[in-house]
Formats: sequence, structure tokens, C-alpha cells
Amino acid sequence: MPSPARVSVQFLLISALGLSYAAGCGSEPSKGQQDEDTADTDDLGGDVDDGDEDLGDGDGTVAGDDPPPPPPPPPPAPITNAGNAARTGWYANQPGLNPAIVAGTTFGRRFTVDLPGGPLDQVYAQPLVFDGRVFVVTELNNVYALDAETGAILESANLGDPWDTADLAPACPDLVPNIGITGTPVIDAVNAVAYLLSKTYDEPSGEPVYLAHALDTTTLLEKPGFPIEIQGVADNDPNVSFAPLLHLQRPGLLLLDGVVYAAFGGQCDVGFYSGWVVGFTPEGVVTAMFAAETGPDSLRGSGIWQSGSGLMADDDGRIFFVTGNSFSTAARLPTPGATPPGSLGQAMVRLRVEPNRTLAADDFFIPYNVRALDDNDVDFGSGGPVALPDDVFGTDAHPRLAIAVGKVGILYVFDRDDLGGHKQGANGDDAVLGRVNLIGGAWSRPAIWPGDGGLAYFVLNNARIQVMQYAVDGAGNPSFANIGQGETELGYTSGSPIVTSDGTTSGTALVWTVATTGAFGNGELRAYDAVPDEAGVVHQRYADSFGAATKFFSPGVGDGRLYVGTRDGRVIAYGAPATSPVTVAATDFGTVVVGNTVTRTVTISANQALLLESITIIDPAFTVDVSALALPVTMAAGEEISVDVTFEPDDSGLFLATLDIGTSVGDASASLRGSGQTAGPKLVLSSPFVSFGGVTTNDTFTVNVIAKNVGAQVLIFSGSTDPASPFFTQNVPAAASTLASGASVTFTIGFHPTTAGAYDGTFTLASNGGSDSIGMSGTAAAPGHMVITPMTVDFGDVAVGDEETQSFTVANDGGTYIVIAKSKPPITAGFSAVSSLDEGTRINPGASRTINVKFAPVTVSAGAEAFWTITATDGQGVQNVRLTGNGVP
Repeated sequence: MPSPARVSVQFLLISALGLSYAAGCGSEPSKGQQDEDTADTDDLGGDVDDGDEDLGDGDGTVAGDDPPPPPPPPPPAPITNAGNAARTGWYANQPGLNPAIVAGTTFGRRFTVDLPGGPLDQVYAQPLVFDGRVFVVTELNNVYALDAETGAILESANLGDPWDTADLAPACPDLVPNIGITGTPVIDAVNAVAYLLSKTYDEPSGEPVYLAHALDTTTLLEKPGFPIEIQGVADNDPNVSFAPLLHLQRPGLLLLDGVVYAAFGGQCDVGFYSGWVVGFTPEGVVTAMFAAETGPDSLRGSGIWQSGSGLMADDDGRIFFVTGNSFSTAARLPTPGATPPGSLGQAMVRLRVEPNRTLAADDFFIPYNVRALDDNDVDFGSGGPVALPDDVFGTDAHPRLAIAVGKVGILYVFDRDDLGGHKQGANGDDAVLGRVNLIGGAWSRPAIWPGDGGLAYFVLNNARIQVMQYAVDGAGNPSFANIGQGETELGYTSGSPIVTSDGTTSGTALVWTVATTGAFGNGELRAYDAVPDEAGVVHQRYADSFGAATKFFSPGVGDGRLYVGTRDGRVIAYGAPATSPVTVAATDFGTVVVGNTVTRTVTISANQALLLESITIIDPAFTVDVSALALPVTMAAGEEISVDVTFEPDDSGLFLATLDIGTSVGDASASLRGSGQTAGPKLVLSSPFVSFGGVTTNDTFTVNVIAKNVGAQVLIFSGSTDPASPFFTQNVPAAASTLASGASVTFTIGFHPTTAGAYDGTFTLASNGGSDSIGMSGTAAAPGHMVITPMTVDFGDVAVGDEETQSFTVANDGGTYIVIAKSKPPITAGFSAVSSLDEGTRINPGASRTINVKFAPVTVSAGAEAFWTITATDGQGVQNVRLTGNGVP
């Protein structure tokens, strides 16, 4: 069995922050189109796993709480949200995925299914688990119901020919060669109906069309009144029409108060697309057509793609989403949140459901630097919004919170009742509750663990998974502070994380993600501990490489298993054997003062006739008393044996261990958890060291740090010593202020260099519970600058059937690194990429990348032309490398 992990509350924080726009970019479709190509349904599985079943309100869970809607025209009944509409990514009813089980020898692949459609049966949507079945949808417009235990295909249905991406000009390389069902469906658990959207062709016109379907979950037959076509003009602007050709239904669906909602973005920013939210009823009636880009100054953009994360709703029946870039010419004037503009690009938006079931924007937030975000294709909407659980997160002044993070890598903390508008802060700044810099940009939504004080997990581009602790800052505002990260980096297009647990019991949670090697690369399912160790590391418990990965994919969850769909038409199930030899509940010993002990009785229940051979713990803080047992002991099925386990901490901090049970028919284990606490006050800072990395001169970067009293008595602050410029602090606890036992407060450390150079400093906070210090370092240099040579690559004459390869270079002659924010290679006119330049690629000062391009004409053509579109985080905007050539006989 694996050795137990011990976790101290003193976490290491090493936050290497990059340039403000360097936060993750990837080969995702451009903002507007928002990598819509990934259909990650990522958020899908995640809120509160409604009874083991991942039904999927766009998050992968079933929407069992939604009552059937009243027939129109009467007004709707009171809104009842589905369990995971908050998009927390948390599956709370998964005792079978206990860390001890996942790290043991019995956990692994349970089955692999090759879908009948072959490698093109690509799975972008999150699998949904319901009623003993796994529901899988594909880009060939196929729907499968698999036996959750064996993987046998119980039912299947085809919903028409998928749309050929070659029909879009200029062609988009993100999701090829077909688009069928991309967004994660949602299942109405009460009525056993699955809702989804497919992209196909209209008969007999042959034009592309989006169809909404309602399928019986047992037979996969269409329900009466379906399918229905998504078409028409926007309720909020009759001059804006829905164009199926230009749109991609990427985010997971939402079932709310008897209405299904689907969101759309664009395809590689091609054409006059807009973000859309469309609602329809189980009777097949379209109730809402809301466009995010409207008004006389609007052009196009504001797509809703969220890397596949679903539309979010809170307990008040309000719908939230975030958008990508806009091409609007509207003036970006300071605007209160209560008066949303028509152009909602780079925005967090709140919708209300009107009495007639149409939708209206009634609050919004747009960052103060929206123009820079648009110019550099740095989408705020590359990650979906999350509503934080009100019973764990929030304050009296701000009880209802939400968070979101995009490509820039800034975590925004919102009051769901007042999102902040545009430039409503001091001096035209943002009026949000908090902005926290992460160690990279996000193409995913975070996952939330309400246990252990409230933690959030972020999968960041080409960075390690980052762990943030919920806290309250010195001004009394909700905030987050870095407390740890994973051991290895995650590649671009890694999926949104999810959390599994047995309720909020400490020691039962794991954080899961699908790590990728890059756009259209291979994938690996990973599981991490939920709580960092004393070095600030969340250790990996499990990993399995499975081959071709889908962009931004999140696994489906249900009944102690995870289900991964692949980009080459397979479904893989992971879990432990269905029946463990014994059942043992995880045990939490609570907080114990150092020198004291607490004893708990642990009951072992036999699931079959067996010989109980051993009961052991490998951790000096825990002991098990087996003196009353004459091992080995024969146990009949259902028989119980109880033993006493004692916890005696020798220091403050979190202790985790495993109770190992050996039997004649296999081994089992259970998690043990307890916290040590000093008798007096004790001050601990979450960050022994902060590294700001290399930044651009005159930029400002901040990180949040938690000061916590881990002692049993009240702590009194006595003063602090601030670091020298260019470092600074904000909201440091004042002298004579107090902190109760177990309480914490957040303050800020920042870095604002005005000249190039290397800097270091120290901050010290003192109290009657001791002093603690934080070291810090950072460097500053001139901005990065992308240089492309040459800007035109001419292949000259190339014979049809032959091919020629040429190259261009992308270099950085500036002082700090740049990140490729957008990279769209050519796929038309005989031109194609030989080497890759993924979005999110970091190019250091003085470094360069050589990009090879091939011209292979298939027809005689004079003056063939294509472009490779590139944008970096250096503020220059879009750069188009022109490719030319002639196809000759």
C-alpha cells in the first residue's frame, strides 16, 4: 500500500507570474469562436453529483431537479436549478473513488470500447452517467448508450450527416473534419429524457442547420415535437439573425425550470457571428433567442464557448456566461453593471428570465483593458464561470460569489448580485471584489472543493495545476491565495478539473483532469490529492496514458467510475472492482491540541465470507488497537468488527494516513485524517517565498498571502516590516488587531518595477504567536516583441502532384518573453503546416521558432494564396504570414 501523506498547514507558495497577457493561449479557435472546437462539456460533470449520476447540465450531471415546464402561454413555474448548474465540477457522492482506492493496486481500466463509427467518431462532449448507462455523443452525430459496468453498447442512434468543416471559408483547423454533437447534453432525470444539439444539413436545401433533439434515455428514440430547428432573429435585436454556418454549439447545455438552454460561439472568428443563448421547452417550443452582440455599433464577435464549460445558473434562477473577443466599434465608456451595452464582448454576463420566457441581460462586467484584450485575441471567455457554494464561501456583505478566469490568467472574484460593470472602480479601474494573478492562462473552468476550508483548482496552460485557498482579505472582501501546485506541467488543451469525494469529509477528495501533450496530442488521466503537503505540492495519485486526446475534455463520473472519450473514437472506463472485500468509512479525528489524543471507533464490515488477516497503519501519529482480536479472524458476509484508532499529533498541521486491511480475498483501505494545533496562538503564513518571475517594466503584479492562526488561543498582531521598493504590500493586518483560533486573513504582496533589473526583498509579520517572513524576488526587462521573417513566403512554380517545403521564423527580440495568443495555420489552396506553432507557445527573449509550411497543389492554379494568422502578447495585434505559389502542369 502507498505510504500515507502528511500535510502541514504551512504551504509553500512559489508563484512565477508572467506577463499580463501571457496567460495561456492555445490553439483554440479565436476568441469569438472560442475554441469552440473543443466541446469540452467540461463543466459538465460537476457540481454536486446528483446521486452518483453524471447527468449533465452542461456539466455532466443529470438535471433531476427540473420540473416539467407549464405549457405556454401561461407564465413559468418557480425556477428550480439542477444540482450542478453552479458548474463547480464537484461530484460529492463518490466514496468508491477514495484516494486510498485510487492509489491502490485494484484501480485501473475497467473496459475500452471502440465505437462503431471508427476514428472519426470523435468524443468532445463529456460522457453522462444515468440509470446504469453511459451516454456518449460524437462528431459523427452518433449517440450511444453503454452499459456502465461492461461497456456493451445497449442502444445507438444516428441523428444525420455531420457538417463538413471544409464548407467554411476560410477553413478553420480547430475541429476537423466533421462537426456533429459537440456541446455536452443534459439529461432530465425525472422524465428520463436527454437533450442535445446536432449540426447537420437541411433537406432538401443542403444548407447547414442546428437541430435540437430530445431522446428517450432507454430507447434513444426522438420524443414528440422533436427535432426542432434553431433559427430566427434575436429577441433583443431583430436585426441580428442566427446563422448556423458560422456558429458552433460548444458549451454544455443547461436545464433550468423546465427550459433547456444552449449557447453558441463562432468558428475561428469567421464571418458575422455572435454569441447566442437559445432556450426551448420539452414540448419543442423555442422560448428565447438572445444575442451577445447587438446594436448599431456592433459588428460581430462576443462568442460563448468557455472551452466547453456549461452555462451557469444560481439558486435564484439567473443564468451566467463569459464571452470572447468582439469586433465592435462601440465606444467603451464607463458603464454601470445594471445597464448592459449591446456589445458584450470580453464580458461576464448575467441573464434574467422574463415572464414570457425570453432572456434579458441585467448585469455585466467587462475588464477596463478590453481593447487590449480584443486586439491581442486574449479571450476572457476561454474559461467558464463558477458559482461558489454559499454555505462555505462568501461574507455577510457579499454572500453570493462567482469566479471566472481566462487567457490572461487573472482570477476575478464577483458578487453575483453586482458584477461590476465597466470601469466603475477608482480611476476607471475594475469594480470587482478581487483580482488574483495565477501562474498561467486558463482554457478551462476551475473546480471547487467545499471541504478543508474551501479550495479552488485551476488547470492552466503549460503550467502546473494550481491550488487556491478561499480567504477574506484585510478589507473584508472575499479573496483567494495560492497555497500549492502539482508536480508536473499540463499541456495546452488539458481539460477542466473535477473533484470527487465522499461528501465534505476531509481526506476523501481527489482532483482529476485529462492532461494533454498539446493541441491534437495524446492524453493522460490524472488524479491529484486535494490538499497540498507541507512543501505546497499536490501529489499525483494515479495516471494513465490513453492515446489521442480531445481538446479541453473532462471525464464523466458515476458510481465510483470515470469515463474518458477520445479523439479517435474510443471510450475508456476507470474504476476499482465493483465489490470491495470490506466496507470501512473514512474517519476524521478533527482538531487536536498537540500532546492530547483522540480515539475513534472504526467499524469494518465484511461484504463476503473472508478471513480478516491484518489491520495496520503506517504513521506515528495514528495507532490502531487490535489487541482484542486474535487475527486472523473468520468473518461472514455482513459481519462487523470494530477497532479503536487513536490520533496523537506532535505538531500543528494536517495529518493524513491510511488504515490498511488485509483479507484472504483481497486488500482494502480507508482514509484517516486529523489536524494538530498548538496550545497557544501560532502565526503561519501561506507563502515562505514568492517569485514574481520576469515581468515587463511598469507592469504591476500581485499575489495574495494568507495569515492564519493555527493555535488554540487568540492571536494578536504586533506589527510588520515591509519590503523595499519595487515590492509593496496592501491590507496587512494592523498592529493590535486579532485573529481567532483557526481564523485567517488575506493580504497582498505586489511587484511594480519601473526600471530593468533583478530585485529581492523580505516581508515580516509579527504577533504574540510568533513572527513569520516571506522572501520575494522578481526581475524586470523591456517588453517582448515578435518579429516574423519573412512575412511573405513564395513557393513559385510547383508541379501538380509534387510538393515543396519552405519556412519562416517567429522570433522575440524584446526583453521579456511573449506568448502566442492566436495561431491559425492554412488548410486550403494546397498549403498546409509541417511544423506546429500552438497557441500558448512561450518564446523567450532572443529565442525563435522555425515554422515549416508545405505547398502541394492538386490542380493547376496561378496565384494560389493562403495565410497563417499569428498574434502574440506583445501588443502588435494580428500578423498574417502570406503564402503564395503557382500550381503548374
